Amino acid sequence: MAQNNYPRHSAAYAHLGVEQTGVSPSPVPAMDDKPKKKSSMVPLLVVLGVLLVVYFGGVFFFSNAFYPSTTLDGKDVSLKFAKEIAQAQVETGERSHLTVSIPDGQTLELNGSDVSLKIDGDAYARSAMTTQQPWFWPVRAWGSHVVKLPISANFDKNKLKEVVAKLVEEHNSGAKQPKNASAHFDDKLKNYQITPAEEGTTLNAEYVETEIAKALTDLKETLELTKDAYIQPAVKDDDAELKKAVEKANSMLKATQSLTIEGKEVAKVDVDKLGSWISISDKNEATINADAVTQWAQGDLSKQLDTVGSTRTYSLPDGGSVTVSGGRYGWIIDGADVADSIVSNVKAGKSASIEVSMKQKAAKHANGGADWGERWVDVNLSTQHAVLYDHGKTLWESSFVSGNSNKGYSTPTGVYSVNSNMTSKESSGSQVKLVSPFKDSKGKPTYTSYVDWWVPFIDNQYAFHDASWRKSSEFGGDTYKSNGSHGCINLPPDKAKALYKLVSVGDVVVVHD
Repeated sequence: MAQNNYPRHSAAYAHLGVEQTGVSPSPVPAMDDKPKKKSSMVPLLVVLGVLLVVYFGGVFFFSNAFYPSTTLDGKDVSLKFAKEIAQAQVETGERSHLTVSIPDGQTLELNGSDVSLKIDGDAYARSAMTTQQPWFWPVRAWGSHVVKLPISANFDKNKLKEVVAKLVEEHNSGAKQPKNASAHFDDKLKNYQITPAEEGTTLNAEYVETEIAKALTDLKETLELTKDAYIQPAVKDDDAELKKAVEKANSMLKATQSLTIEGKEVAKVDVDKLGSWISISDKNEATINADAVTQWAQGDLSKQLDTVGSTRTYSLPDGGSVTVSGGRYGWIIDGADVADSIVSNVKAGKSASIEVSMKQKAAKHANGGADWGERWVDVNLSTQHAVLYDHGKTLWESSFVSGNSNKGYSTPTGVYSVNSNMTSKESSGSQVKLVSPFKDSKGKPTYTSYVDWWVPFIDNQYAFHDASWRKSSEFGGDTYKSNGSHGCINLPPDKAKALYKLVSVGDVVVVHD
């Protein structure tokens, strides 16, 4: 029988599990080893579960509340919920107040409620919570956090416009208005200078509204306005157009004018006179007031240069001095034409000598003296004597009877000239009929006379003429005081004829007392 090669064991050894031979048997596993391994995982799972609960709880919590040591726009919001922050922002908008400081020291006060100011608290809180990163709370919860968010408020723009307009209007009622830079004529420097612009304290409503709108949007409590809030002068000192106008005006001021008669200076348009005419408009245009120049030429200059009707003093060839006023003879300037010449030259910046144009001329310019030259009929009403002078010589003389002064028919005094109504019986073939311009109660002329020689010097009404109805003894003396003419110069017939033969149309007649 074959030998069994398996080891042999004793029963006791088998029972005790002790090797009987020198070979160690494989250990027999204990019946409760596997259950013990399962039970060791339970605590770990429990801990893991707790951690997960805590973690997700933290995620949930910090999704709705802020970490410890967190500031939001400078305010401590540690562990505060988003809803609290949202409500706080809403309340902030409702009680907001803005104080606007103006550079002149005054203030404007504005409440958020005045313009229905509101803040979207929920949107603000949501934006803040996006910075939390709640999934990383185990790490972020232990640090400090500074959160800054733009805060934006909404308000009623129409109400803001009304409120600002009212505030600005109240302020501007006592504010200083700005002044544009301008130009003025400097009497000392004799030219135009720029008058500096002046800043005022009048608020620009549109600018103020824009700045307040920004401040309200950013929920500011104070706003300090700069001088930019004031309405600025439209024209500054360095304005190019203003400078150009000043340069133009000063070039015009240099265009002085010399006014002459017969080549002799009789008046001057100097810088002072030009300064009163030249101006710079609001549109910065240098202009000369043509109407003012014309007014001056037809007014003051005419009074200065016109001699018609003026007072003249002259000497008689045979001695004595006479002063006479009135009449129709003399210089009359054409003021409008003179003004046109002045304006044209000044606009061009051209100094010039202007020969004064005339509407009526005299024989010469005498500057207050006899401007009728060396030939005239001198009529002395006081002595009732007339003389025809020519270059110092007496060509004719005669006594006469002038207008009856007691009846208001005095012969007009002044400087006149023989006019074209001059006529005679010799030239016309018949006597000259004189009809009184005065009417009687029946409407008929008070007289009708006929003369042979008619030399008129005031229209066809006052004249030298023969008075054949008078006695030779009536001429001269005081006859005119009681039995004078109706204004004409009555002459003896032979004297009237001689005078008619000697004078011509245009010869001057000077009638004086």
